[in-house]
Amino acid sequence: MGKRGPKPQFNDIACLNKDCELYGLTGKGNVIGNGTSVSRGEKVRKYICRHCGKVFNDHTGTVYYDLRKEEHIIDLALKMTTKGMSEKAIADELGIEPATVRRWLGRATVKRSTDS
Repeated sequence: MGKRGPKPQFNDIACLNKDCELYGLTGKGNVIGNGTSVSRGEKVRKYICRHCGKVFNDHTGTVYYDLRKEEHIIDLALKMTTKGMSEKAIADELGIEPATVRRWLGRATVKRSTDS
């Protein structure tokens, strides 16, 4: 039990550690809240798996994990690529580097191919 009472359990969240015996299983009571942090100006819930000790958050395993720009900017850049705009044109429009757009695109395609 923590200093301020028992930590809440999140039965709808599964452990994201592929080496954990409870990986991907919800409702086991092994994932508990581990505070919050601020990322890109929004509060992000942190979790810990009691079984394996892995710490993760709401963005872990998503395209947005460990990025500094707001989600809507990243979404806009990805949408612009589907409309046929070049990386340079997107970068000029959003005021970022073309390499950043290229990296976001790479992350989105890798994430999408691993989801299938």
